[in-house]
Amino acid sequence: MNSFINPDKRGHELPEGCKDLIDLLPQPDRAARKAEPLVKIHGYLFRLLHSAVERRFLMIHSIERSISIWLFRYKGEFRASISMGAEREQNVRYLLNQAGIRLIQDEPMDPGPGKFSRLLTCVLLTDTSEIAQFIPQLLREGYALPEGAELDFSYREKKAA
Repeated sequence: MNSFINPDKRGHELPEGCKDLIDLLPQPDRAARKAEPLVKIHGYLFRLLHSAVERRFLMIHSIERSISIWLFRYKGEFRASISMGAEREQNVRYLLNQAGIRLIQDEPMDPGPGKFSRLLTCVLLTDTSEIAQFIPQLLREGYALPEGAELDFSYREKKAA
């Protein structure tokens, strides 16, 4: 390696305070994103389930209720990673079991006060209309959310390389 190059320091082309090129790109302002009611989930699920892009993700968060659900397409299957506190675990497991959804990961998390205690990852149903019905049911019954509950939805797509 060239003794004049130090990978731990910024390149001379970058402005002060930037170590990597990514530091120059504008970062989305989480505070600028507004929460939306649970009923808006149907539009996000439609995009996730019917997009032609192979790699797509829908993240659903609510800090005050300790909800974190990541829905994604992986190797032709729709999957979900669901984080929850101990108080919701039994309800969520019951709904997954009733729907015939198979867990592929069941990991404890190191919870802090009011934080997540469990991470479940599962392969979702193959019928997209059943997925579109199950996810809102999971939020309403598994997390006891009313239709007007405010959630943060974030949808992303990645083109295959």
